[in-house]
Amino acid sequence: ASELAHKTSDFDKYARGHATVYRHTMFRGLVALEMARRTNSKAHRRRGDNAIKKLRKWVTAGNVNCLSMLHLLEAENATLQPESKARQEDIRKKFDLAISTAGRNGVQHDKALACERAGIFLILVGDDFWASHYLRSAVRDYEHWGAMGKVQHLKENFSHVIDKNAGGNESW
Repeated sequence: ASELAHKTSDFDKYARGHATVYRHTMFRGLVALEMARRTNSKAHRRRGDNAIKKLRKWVTAGNVNCLSMLHLLEAENATLQPESKARQEDIRKKFDLAISTAGRNGVQHDKALACERAGIFLILVGDDFWASHYLRSAVRDYEHWGAMGKVQHLKENFSHVIDKNAGGNESW
């Protein structure tokens, strides 16, 4: 994914104005920030920061369709430094903002993705209670969107967390 994101870094030059440019920028940033987390690479961090800057510029120019994408990348960027429990709570709130913005804008797949990424982050910091909440929400949102492959993937890889504390009925 990282190699493909790097190879397509000039996509927006050739598809200027097309709706896929925004989504491509978001995914390129998401991959870069995940790679920065895994490898501690400054180059990946820079690519993630550049994607955030582009999305912020588009939002400032009035493109509200980029807002939940921007919030998601800002949350992902914050996960690179989750030093304390208080900081982790701030990061969770950033994910909540991405989730609620996507939900209000009717972008079900972005809402599901933000829930998934929040759940994965919370697993990494050892907070299985909240991770199960977010991952169950991701499963529900992916089901609603019809992405049954994603549902199966999440259940196969995270059932040990999804099944914890499964008594509640979450809603955003």
